[in-house]
Amino acid sequence: HPDIVLVGLDDATTAKMGYPIARTEYAKFLNMLSEQGAKAVGFNILFGSPNKDPKVDKQLFDAVAKSKNVVMPFFYDYSNGNTNAPMPKLQELIYALGNVSSYPGDTTHFIEAQAINQKAVPRQVIFPMGLELARLYLGLEASDIQIQEGQMLLGKHGRFPLENNDLIRLHYQGPPGFFPMISFADAVEGKAKVNYKNKVVLIGVFSPTAGGDVTTSPYGDQASKPMYGIEIQAHLIQSLIDKKPLYHASPMLMMIVLLLIGASAG
Repeated sequence: HPDIVLVGLDDATTAKMGYPIARTEYAKFLNMLSEQGAKAVGFNILFGSPNKDPKVDKQLFDAVAKSKNVVMPFFYDYSNGNTNAPMPKLQELIYALGNVSSYPGDTTHFIEAQAINQKAVPRQVIFPMGLELARLYLGLEASDIQIQEGQMLLGKHGRFPLENNDLIRLHYQGPPGFFPMISFADAVEGKAKVNYKNKVVLIGVFSPTAGGDVTTSPYGDQASKPMYGIEIQAHLIQSLIDKKPLYHASPMLMMIVLLLIGASAG
């Protein structure tokens, strides 16, 4: 989709800017996106604790407050049972939290349609980052997202099927690299030659050496063909915007298809 832009913290970025990257650079980029009129911004980078220098964080806070369309990550760590979210001050300023927890398994086929932050008072229900960004792009309200009878309703835009335990089956449009990636260093320095007006911009780690949100997809494992978190969210955004969810065929339909294949082969 021409309005989905991925900006990655790749090896070229970390070689030039170091790692972790200074929060002032993120603030600079957010201000650039605001000035150009980006429609939605997804930060799949966790700012979980304050910087040693409060002035640095203030620059980030001011940029986020100015943007008014930033979604930051929430995720559940299945290994230790902890929930992870940005520091409280950022949660006050961002547009929404976006769940980036993919369903645990050998291969990422699903993302949770909603996650509950047990530590919040009152408890929070958090929708996927890709869903929140698609909603922003489509100009819909938070109340337009509804989970009903095994379906997710996105306002009048469309209905999307859910599977066991409210899971969205990811519709991969292609393998890792399907969405072009812009190096964060080039983006911040203005070398990318991209106009971000009305775009959905996702920013996240895009380097196996820097760690971050990386999963095994049906196209390959984390070592040979890693699928990065912002790619997964981009696939989700595109399937929602284009109204192309992936349906799971019923057992009866599968039996009919197998019988037809068997008959034709015979």
